[in-house]
Amino acid sequence: MKAILSLLFVLITCLVNAQVIDLRDLKEFREGHITSAINIPFAKIDELIGQVDKERVVILVDKI
Repeated sequence: MKAILSLLFVLITCLVNAQVIDLRDLKEFREGHITSAINIPFAKIDELIGQVDKERVVILVDKI
């Protein structure tokens, strides 16, 4: 089931050209993350929000 959900996530992300934002801290992000995700830790979202492409759908992820 997890593999099917992962595949659906990838398909949906591609279909809508979504930008995936991983909200975990850098250590957790480096241990493993969604391939196309960028890391913006929740604690730093105010200062790094400029990295988000406002023209794209945004998907926020935390613990995977």
